Amino acid sequence: MIHKIRLKVSSGKGGRGCLSFASSRRKVRGGPDGGDGGRGGDVWIEVNNQKSSLSHLNKNKIYKAEDGRPGKSRRQTGRKGKNLIIEVPPHTWLKTKNLEILIGEDAPYLLIKGGRGGRGNNYFKNSINQAPNKVGVFGKSQSLEIDLQIKKKNTI
Repeated sequence: MIHKIRLKVSSGKGGRGCLSFASSRRKVRGGPDGGDGGRGGDVWIEVNNQKSSLSHLNKNKIYKAEDGRPGKSRRQTGRKGKNLIIEVPPHTWLKTKNLEILIGEDAPYLLIKGGRGGRGNNYFKNSINQAPNKVGVFGKSQSLEIDLQIKKKNTI
């Protein structure tokens, strides 16, 4: 039974925006139609009353949420990355460089937020620049080393 473990967790990065221009037989110069990229997945920590130790986290020391998908033509937004949920038993303490808290049973705790998706070129069109040739930057993923430890009260 493992009662203390160190993990490296990372959120997902945002998807790239799409640089695309519409064209069809009827519309030769249709204008920009690139979609936005999807958000990266978040990292959550949640209490599971069925767990009694941290041994299920021992097989892997690095956990990463899914990255967001890139945008597509025809103003299609990319899919959001799946969130990473780390399940811990009750009475688990979370410790990072700047933080030390007891994970509550009532609600999951958001540890790291995923990266923002990039903007497609459709976002940048306006009355002056009707054919923008740029896309917005996407959010990077964030990494964090965490220590998880189970501490139960001693009852006398």
